[in-house]
Amino acid sequence: MENEKQFNEPKLKYFKPVGKIILVMFLLFSLFLFISTIMIIIRTKPAKSVKMPDVVGQRFSDISNSLIRDGLKPDVRFRETFNVENGIVLKQHPESGTIIPEGNSVRLTVSRSGYLLELPDFVGKSLPAVRNTLRNLHSRGRNFTIATGVISYIPSEETPENIIIAQSPKPGERITPDYRVNLLVSAGNVKDERYMPDVVNQSIDIAYDLLAAKKLNVTQEIVETWDKSLNGLVTEQYPAPKSPLANNASVRLKVAIYPVKGHPYYAYERIQYRIPASYSDGRFEAYVEDDGQKRICFSENMKGGEQINFVFHRSGKAKITIMRDKEILTVMGINVRDH
Repeated sequence: MENEKQFNEPKLKYFKPVGKIILVMFLLFSLFLFISTIMIIIRTKPAKSVKMPDVVGQRFSDISNSLIRDGLKPDVRFRETFNVENGIVLKQHPESGTIIPEGNSVRLTVSRSGYLLELPDFVGKSLPAVRNTLRNLHSRGRNFTIATGVISYIPSEETPENIIIAQSPKPGERITPDYRVNLLVSAGNVKDERYMPDVVNQSIDIAYDLLAAKKLNVTQEIVETWDKSLNGLVTEQYPAPKSPLANNASVRLKVAIYPVKGHPYYAYERIQYRIPASYSDGRFEAYVEDDGQKRICFSENMKGGEQINFVFHRSGKAKITIMRDKEILTVMGINVRDH
């Protein structure tokens, strides 16, 4: 018995340090597994996602900082343009609404124009002729289109209607193709003029402003056309040209609209809005704000359940505010989007 005890004692002395070593190795291996698991979780943690906003039609200078704040990197590519002002986002990738990881690059195509054109003298010329000239200015062997800015009508006893009285910038000034030309136009002798002007084949934006300046109530009858050359033009009018008109007389214009896919920077737009049936009679108006100027494009006495229906010319993004007796009823928006 004593010999057996002496035989086991060396074994116990040997296994005690071996067991400690195994325990330490097990603890170290467990710690390694734990740290590895944490690292895998951290590395595989999904990146923060961002919803791509709609920036087409906006100025790059207005939206660049907000994109950077959202964690996106604008990758800007420029395109030479001659009928879009400088610095406008023409295209974007990815499209609006796309969910992308924070830190991704977004590709933006931005308009750039560096040409200088000498502005002709438009004073004394008719508005349609001036608009034609602005659409087809020639310089350095190329054709350019200059957009009109604010067109204001004032009564004049000396100057016939639709004739340019003044312009800004002045004749001879050098402008870039993205510049807008503001025009002051005669509405004729509004006080004594009581005859219906001839607005057939005139654009609705000019015809509406002219008739509104004569304090006439204008109703539009909209008809679709597949003849692009008729887009936005008045094709019929009532009463006929030179018909006598009473104060606050009502006139009806038939206006052609060519269906366009998407929303190019310059376009004629059709607005349709059904007035809630609960609304009582009132004066309903539509104010339009775009890259041109704020203006009234619709004004009629109507009642609940009737439909507001009109065409207007838009430059860039537009906000349309529908009002009843000067109180806001609803606000609509149109974004520039080529397809």
